Amino acid sequence: MHKDPGTLKRLNEELIMSLFIGGCKGAAISIASSIFMRWRYPTFRNARFQVHLAWHVAWIGAASVWVAESHLIKFEEQVQREHLINRKKYLDQCAEEGRFIEE
Repeated sequence: MHKDPGTLKRLNEELIMSLFIGGCKGAAISIASSIFMRWRYPTFRNARFQVHLAWHVAWIGAASVWVAESHLIKFEEQVQREHLINRKKYLDQCAEEGRFIEE
């Protein structure tokens, strides 16, 4: 079903856009939570740079994957609907022309 070059191009565009959106959402969450954690918890405030970097990377990565997965599921449903519509049109066309199609 996903062998069509047009569908693959749409899929790539959708994934790139959703990863970018998810990364921006994750960055917003990580920055806000980092500011709060630095203000509230001295242990986090005194942590090394690697801990802070891991905090940001984890939030950005997790959010981008979550958003990309939800967009991928929506894309799959859309492609499935398009496939069923095209199949129905083809079967109607075959019925009008009197051709028998085995399923």
